[in-house]
Amino acid sequence: MDKGSGAVRRVPFWRSLQTKFALTYIVIVAAVLILLNTYPLVVSEKLAYQSKQASMLNQASVLASALATGPEALTAEGATRTVELLRGSLGVTRVVVTDPNGLVLCDFQDGVGRTDTAGRYALFWELVTALRGNNVFRSEYGDGAFRSWAAVPITYRSMTQGAVYLYEYDAEQGALLQGIQTNLRFISIVICMVSLVMGVVFSKALTRRIAQLLRGIHTVREGEYSHRVSVRGGDELSRLADEFNELTGRLQTTEEVRRRFVSDASHELKTPLASIRLLTDSLLQADHMDGETAREFLSFSVTRLIGSPASPRSCLPSHGSTPPRRRRTSPWMWGRWWNG
Repeated sequence: MDKGSGAVRRVPFWRSLQTKFALTYIVIVAAVLILLNTYPLVVSEKLAYQSKQASMLNQASVLASALATGPEALTAEGATRTVELLRGSLGVTRVVVTDPNGLVLCDFQDGVGRTDTAGRYALFWELVTALRGNNVFRSEYGDGAFRSWAAVPITYRSMTQGAVYLYEYDAEQGALLQGIQTNLRFISIVICMVSLVMGVVFSKALTRRIAQLLRGIHTVREGEYSHRVSVRGGDELSRLADEFNELTGRLQTTEEVRRRFVSDASHELKTPLASIRLLTDSLLQADHMDGETAREFLSFSVTRLIGSPASPRSCLPSHGSTPPRRRRTSPWMWGRWWNG
C-alpha cells in the first residue's frame, strides 16, 4: 500500500502470488505428464524388444538345428525342403539360409520362395556376424511397426555349415504400441485441462483469503480498530487471521484508553484554565493592583492548575523591577476571582 494515500497498491500480474502458485502447479503437472507419456512407452517398447529377441532367436535356433543334420554340406534342395516344413511355425516375413561362404541356398519372403537371390552373396551384417559363430538380434520401432532381424550360425560339432537369417515386420504389435501412445496423449490432455482448471480455482481460493487479510490491514491502518476479519479453515491463514484479530483488539483497547485519558485530562484542565484566563484578564484590567494581591492571584491560579500551592517567592517581582503600589482590590474583582 502506498504511503500517504488510501488506495491499495495492485501487485503486477507476473509477481502476484496467484500467478506463482498457478505456474508452480502447471510445472508439476507438466513434469507428471512428460513422465506419463515417456515411461510407459519406453517400458512397453523394451518389453516388446525382449519378447521378440527371445522369440526370433529361438525360432532361428530351431531352424538351424533342423538344418544341421550331419557332416554333409548343406544343399539348396535340403535347405528349401527344411524351411518349407517349418515355414508355418516360424511366423516371420523373410527367411534366408546361406552356406559357410555366405551364398544364398534358399530365400523365402512372405511365404514365397525367391529365385533371384539364389547363388548370390547375402551381404547382410547379421549374416556376416552369424557366420563368425555369433548370435545376432536387433530391432527398431518406427512408422507404427516393429522391424526385427535375427541370425544364428548352423553348426555341427563346432563346425560352421552356414547361417540362418530371419526378418520380421510386425505392424500388429506396432499398432498396439501406437494405440497405447494415443490413449496416453488423450489422458494427458484431459489431465492437463482438469489440472489447469483446478490450479486456477485453488490459486484464486488461496489469494482470495490473502486479499481479505490485506483489506483488513488497510481498514485498520485507516483507524478502524473495531474491524475484524473472518478466514475460515484450520490452516496457517486462519491462524494468521486470528492473530490479526487479537492484535486489532489490543489496538482498540489501547485507543479507547488513550481517548478516555485525553477526555479526562481535557475535562480536568478545562476549569483551571478558565479560572486562570479570568484571573489574567482581571490582572490586565487592574491598573493599580498591589504586589500582595497579584501574588495571591498567581498562587491561587497555580494551585488550581497543578494541585499544589505555589511558593510566595516564585510570585515576587523580578530583581530590579518596580514593585506595584499597594491598593485594595474592589469586592467586584474578588467575587470574579472566587467564582472563577
